[in-house]
Amino acid sequence: MRLRAHPKLSGKWPPTWTPRLSRTSKKPRGEQPDKLLSVRELEGAITLEVQFEGDRFSGYLAIEDMEFRKKLLKVLNKSLYRTLRQVGSTDVDF
Repeated sequence: MRLRAHPKLSGKWPPTWTPRLSRTSKKPRGEQPDKLLSVRELEGAITLEVQFEGDRFSGYLAIEDMEFRKKLLKVLNKSLYRTLRQVGSTDVDF
């Protein structure tokens, strides 16, 4: 199944994007970001940093299921520097 269609990500993927380092009025929607720059695990969540038209944005995925979060984190880390559309199209089997 595609990552974007995983039932545990329903209503969570893609995250809502918040500007990181600039006060830009442009904001990506959905899987628009050009590049996944970094992924970090927080307690009960994963944060993503992306690039969109030269600006950086962050997104937050609340994932309480620790096993699922670890597997998702591994897939996301392997997807660095890909577009969010490519990341969402990644086949997962967990």
